[in-house]
Order: sequence, then C-alpha cells, then structure tokens
Amino acid sequence: MSSKVFEDVSVEFNGETKVIPANKVLKLIAQLEEIQTLPELMAMRENKDFSISKISSSYGTLLRYAGFDIDDEGAYEAVAVGSIDVAVNAILAIILIMIPPKAARKAQDIEDKKTSKPPLKKRRSKSSKKPIKL
Repeated sequence: MSSKVFEDVSVEFNGETKVIPANKVLKLIAQLEEIQTLPELMAMRENKDFSISKISSSYGTLLRYAGFDIDDEGAYEAVAVGSIDVAVNAILAIILIMIPPKAARKAQDIEDKKTSKPPLKKRRSKSSKKPIKL
C-alpha cells in the first residue's frame, strides 16, 4: 500500500503545457537537488541574491524533464535576458515542485490560522491544477 505524496505537475513554457507524472516528481527533485537544495533556493528567494547559473541549470533541468527541447544555454538566456521576474518565477516553480503538496497545504493552513484567512483547501479550488508557468 503506497500513499501518493506528489501530484502531477503541469509546466507551461512558451505557450505549451506538458505534464510531469506524480510518480516521476521525486526523481526530478533528486536531479534538481544536485544543482541546489531547497534551503538554498529559499535563501535566494528571501535574500534576492540570485545565482543565475544555478537557477538556469535548475530551470533547464525542469524543462527538459517535462519534455521541452532546451539546453542550459537556452535556459540561461531565458533567465538572464528576461526580467528579474523570470528568475523569481523559476525559483518559485522549482520550490513548489520540491515541497510535497500535503506539506505545502499544511504549512499554508498554519499560516492561514495566524492571519485568519480561509483555509487553502477552500481557496485553491480550480487554481490548484493550473500549470506552473515558466
């Protein structure tokens, strides 16, 4: 008996959407962690101190894993030539993939109780299945 920790991940890039099946997400996370860990990503996001080469490598890994035809130089160009929002969105997308959905919902529920917002489960409705846009 196995419990499903991860959910399918939809990734949108250049107007095209591809899906990473839930049973492949952990292998993707292992590849991403070879480049940078979740705490490193969180620190980058919090401190706004970005390593463009690491973000680009992770971004390229994610896109290739989803089935897009892009190399690290193409990912670097997308991140480095784009606005700071591209780098931030890449970091957020990778963070969202690395945190299991149940843990993210639990953390959000705790935060919601602190701020008196309605629980995430009620707020997410259809938006929880939107693709991660890159």
